[in-house]
Amino acid sequence: MAYGYRLNVEDIFLKQADKCWERAKKNMVEIQDEDPLTVEQLPFMGPNDEQCISDCIFAVIGWAICLESYVNLAWNTDEKTKDKLNEFSRKNTSEKLKFILKENEIGLSDKNWLADIKQLFNERNNLVHFKEIIEYVGFSFAPKYQKDLSLENLTKYRRALEEAIKIVSDTVGLESRLLDGDFELFYYDE
Repeated sequence: MAYGYRLNVEDIFLKQADKCWERAKKNMVEIQDEDPLTVEQLPFMGPNDEQCISDCIFAVIGWAICLESYVNLAWNTDEKTKDKLNEFSRKNTSEKLKFILKENEIGLSDKNWLADIKQLFNERNNLVHFKEIIEYVGFSFAPKYQKDLSLENLTKYRRALEEAIKIVSDTVGLESRLLDGDFELFYYDE
């Protein structure tokens, strides 16, 4: 019989990401933008200084790591998926999440947040893996990073993360206290 502590990495990353998110929301400003074809004004709330941009980046990366850790924990805990680890070890978090839900006969047709989860991971990947070439954007257009890290996008990512954790928790029976701010550094099991 094994016993001991497991470090709750998902709790730690969510806690830190949410701290960054709370700071970022307070410091977002209205960014002027316009449609390049119609010249319609499209202002949005976004980051405009180093601290706010940093907080947005750390929120995105932290949320993605939190969900990846949580989905992998669910994968290893769920009786229907834990034996298929080798088969899916190279799959991304979105694919694993969908597979867990399908294996547990949870329909995906009304899960609009799945698209936001995929977008969260695309944004994380753009920040840490893919390096874009800088292009001239003109004087009247907001830079892409401000749009990508906008209040609207980050709000969607946080809501989608919460939906994913809730449904995985309900489906697999994992704790979801972390969503209520009830963070635990360790999980002890005998």
